[in-house]
Amino acid sequence: MTAAGARLIECAADLGKVLVAAGYSSSGLSGGRIAPNPLDAVVLAHRLGDGPPATLVKLFLTGLAVPGTDAADALRPLSLDALVGAGLLTRSDDKVRATLCIGWSDDMLVAHDWQDGRPTGRDHVVAVAQASMTLADLTVRRSDVDALDVGTGGGVQAFQAAGHAASVTGTDVNTRALWLAAFGARLNGLTNVSWREGSLLEPVGEQTFDLITVNPPFIISPDNTYLWRDAGQAAHRPGSLGQQLVHDIVPRLRANGWATMLASWPHPKDGDWVAPVRTWFAGSGCDAWVLRFATHDPIEHAETWLAQSVHATADFAAALDRWLAFYHDQGIEALTTGAIIMQRTAAGNEHLWTDDMPGSPTGSASDQIQRVFVHRRRLAQLTDDDLLDAVLTPLLGNRLDQTLSRGDGGYEPAPTQLWVMPGLSVCAAVSPMALPVVLELDGRRPLRDLIAAAADATGFDRDQIRTDALASATRLIELGLVDWN
Repeated sequence: MTAAGARLIECAADLGKVLVAAGYSSSGLSGGRIAPNPLDAVVLAHRLGDGPPATLVKLFLTGLAVPGTDAADALRPLSLDALVGAGLLTRSDDKVRATLCIGWSDDMLVAHDWQDGRPTGRDHVVAVAQASMTLADLTVRRSDVDALDVGTGGGVQAFQAAGHAASVTGTDVNTRALWLAAFGARLNGLTNVSWREGSLLEPVGEQTFDLITVNPPFIISPDNTYLWRDAGQAAHRPGSLGQQLVHDIVPRLRANGWATMLASWPHPKDGDWVAPVRTWFAGSGCDAWVLRFATHDPIEHAETWLAQSVHATADFAAALDRWLAFYHDQGIEALTTGAIIMQRTAAGNEHLWTDDMPGSPTGSASDQIQRVFVHRRRLAQLTDDDLLDAVLTPLLGNRLDQTLSRGDGGYEPAPTQLWVMPGLSVCAAVSPMALPVVLELDGRRPLRDLIAAAADATGFDRDQIRTDALASATRLIELGLVDWN
């Protein structure tokens, strides 16, 4: 670390206090969980009018130069000369400009490199993206745990964990990322976070943890352009990074410990999309839940990721040709991207469950995920007759969405969808036959009594109500959308 870099970290705590006092945060400015991009930040600054908040937005979100007098006023009592000397600001004539962008993840400040069209290097540290928030929402939150964040980047997951963990360790192969993460930790006044440089889990040796989060460079491509994006596996087996991570994570998870990672893997276009992942967990001693975000053909996959970093038409066309040639040479027909949530278990037989989750979570799904793992293990031991004795309780935040579709005979109800908010963007379909049962779930009466009452009240066929109600109840239980007494 340079002397200026060390001085920047030293001044971060005081800078963080200035930003907090000015209301520079998600709740104080935009209301969004992620800071606005530079163009939207220009609009935000106009809405804020004159004054320190607008100046801070211009400095740290738009990347524009601001008058030195305005900056001095917004950053008081900090010295502009000291911030220039530390490398946070540059001065030209009577204006200053920030060298770093300071955004946020919820109410945690996060420092990263500019993404406003400036040239980017291999060690570029990206802004907080929706993928980061999805990973955060898919992480199980328990108090006083020892947490590890692999591929920490600017520290988003580490900062989230610091709010509930006893200790947090962040690792990254990118020296610049660790420097920005250390700067961000000081901005937020965090004292329970430490950083180690190295690839993936290598820096922690055989140390074990209660919680592990991983946002790796999982994109399968022929390139090794960006540390944050490219898996760099052209010379190896494409998609092997996920398998390596599972292999390395499992022995470092303590009993009942949790891990969540993002991943991408190739598979035949007409085959079982989760088949490769099943092999990763065979004999692992972990239960795992695989949530599929999307499955793309090679063109879709390449377009999605190249569009984020290549903006000149000729460069984009050349990169797309290169990526598609690589996929063809490797025999890659389809690529799936998703999240894998795992828990170390003492049981001899592990489970692997799969679901589609095409949308982003609506907030932390920690409680829902824990229900899912407990419920699915319990369900595996029951028959339908056993399930009739289940007593289910609706949750605060449950939401029912019902649609009527018009046919030849008029409007007919479509299956009702039941969700929980905040939580995962997954829902259980409840048929019209099962709906009278689901609406009466009260945490006191077993399903068999509710089914009998629904048959008496509606005149529907009792056996059909039983079949539909058990199917719906099973799905509600599997997705953690109810409590199971």
